[in-house]
Amino acid sequence: ITILTPISSFSYPQSSYVLSKNHLFSITPTVDGDDLSFTVSSGSLPMGLLINPSTGIISGIPSQFVSSQLVTIKAFNQVS
Repeated sequence: ITILTPISSFSYPQSSYVLSKNHLFSITPTVDGDDLSFTVSSGSLPMGLLINPSTGIISGIPSQFVSSQLVTIKAFNQVS
């Protein structure tokens, strides 16, 4: 038997970011819940950035100019 806490909150420090091309970027979400997984559910991260599927940390070095991009990140576990 595994008992998990459903996700009660999930957010990144800001809702939008301006990134510098070729400069390291990293953001860490605040999330309440157990045994979490993270994925990009719509849109895509700029070239050079990746999401860690276990921690939700988005990091990397943006390598292309993008004027604006909408991305939705989903946090989930087996109960929510």
